[in-house]
Formats: sequence, C-alpha cells, structure tokens
Amino acid sequence: MESKPVSHQAAWQKDVRIRIRPGRPDSGVKLYVTDHNAAGAHEFMANTRFFRYPALFDALTRLLAGFETGRPLRVCIVPLSVGLEAVSFIISGLRQHLFDTHRVGVEGFDISAKATELARSAIYPRLFFPDDLSPYDGLLREMPDGFVAVEGAITKYMDVLPANDIFEFAPDKPYDLVVCLNLLMHVAEEDKARLVGSLAAMTALNGILCLNNNQEWPGELVPYYEALTAPGGGFISLHEQIAGAAGGSNDGPDYAVTDANAMILKRTGP
Repeated sequence: MESKPVSHQAAWQKDVRIRIRPGRPDSGVKLYVTDHNAAGAHEFMANTRFFRYPALFDALTRLLAGFETGRPLRVCIVPLSVGLEAVSFIISGLRQHLFDTHRVGVEGFDISAKATELARSAIYPRLFFPDDLSPYDGLLREMPDGFVAVEGAITKYMDVLPANDIFEFAPDKPYDLVVCLNLLMHVAEEDKARLVGSLAAMTALNGILCLNNNQEWPGELVPYYEALTAPGGGFISLHEQIAGAAGGSNDGPDYAVTDANAMILKRTGP
C-alpha cells in the first residue's frame, strides 16, 4: 500500500522544536531538529533566519559576479540547515543580476536528515520571515495556513544534497564558493583544524572560502586565518577588496568582515 504524503504542517510539527528568545527579536529563532536511527534519537541545533547576513550575501554575490562567464559556477553552503541561507543567497544574487550573467548552481547539505527534509520542502513557518514580504513578490508566497512557500524563481537554482557529514563528504569536483557559517563553534576542539582543512580542500583554485565561527566571536578565527594566508597556505585575503567595494573599512578585526564576521579568502595555490 502506497504511503500517504506528509503535509508541510505535519513535517514541521514532527521532530522540530522552535524557541524564540524573549527580548531578542533580532536574534531570530532557535530551531532544533531531531533525527532517529538505529542508534537512537539525536537533536541538532539548526539555528536559522531568513537573510540573517545580508551584507555577507551581497559581498559574496558581488565577488561571484567577477568570475569569468561561459562556464557553470558551483556554490556549496554547509551546513545547509533548513535551507534559508541558500534561499537568502540566491535572492541576493537575483537582486544583483548575478544569474543574468553567470550560470550558478547553489548546492548544500546538512548532517541532519530532518533538516534536509525540511530544506527540500521549501516551505517554512511564517515566523522565519519579516512582517512585510512585498519586496520579495514572485520569490516568496504567503500561504493561508501560516506558512511561506519559496517559489520556483529561487528553487530552480538550488540543489539540496543528501544528508552527509562534512568529514565524509567527497564532491566530484571542488566549488567556486564554499560558505560555512556558525559551525566551527559546535565542532570539538581537536576537530576544528580538520574542519577548516576539509573546507579548504572543497574550494577550487581561484575559488572563494567563506568561514566564520560565530558573528560575536571572530577572534577564534585567528589561527586558521593565519595558517591559510601564510606562505604556502594556498589562500589570500579578500578583505581589503570587500571593504573598498562597501565604501569604507570594516568595524571588526581585519581578518573578519561583514555582518557575519567571516573570513573571506581566495584560493591561489595547493
């Protein structure tokens, strides 16, 4: 007997916990999802918010616009969580006409199968979005049941990959842009350098690596920034270029830029 499809309401009610922090409207919501397997249940933090880092997305899409035309560009966002950062990135690219001049595919994956399921649905609770959706007409559709659907104008550029562990992920070829936000702080201390190495290996020659720890703790990026930009590290910083395009200097440390306090580096060698 064929199983009955699960509605989007039921999908968001099952194995999902949402908490809004009192007095912190700008922090969005805390989202937790639970995966079930033979080893038992495991809850993952999937904190997310629509357009959490607009300055970062704008900077990254501007950098991609400077890539040569005529060949497909590949972007990977990890962890993908429930997909809202990929959605936000694509909207930024559409605003800057990136997809008019370049063929760009945005991929992403998450360790959580539940988060992957929700990302594939492209339907989200209304509370993830600003009160006024009119600037996103044709991109986001408000549904009558308290949800928002992401339209095909966005999802056609987005590929949600199967759930995977970053340490086991092996792409068929490297990416022109790798974005990893707010993951480093959740990785065991002994695995942090390994994580950075995995992300660097995923980045193509002349590609861009964007990594933060937590927007509030950029200082913990120092050893990774110094290692990657040292002679033989294979990367150079793009921070001066980003600050110049924004018309001023960055407020944070010179190795961490934009509203995400992320280091943004270009791969120049092995």
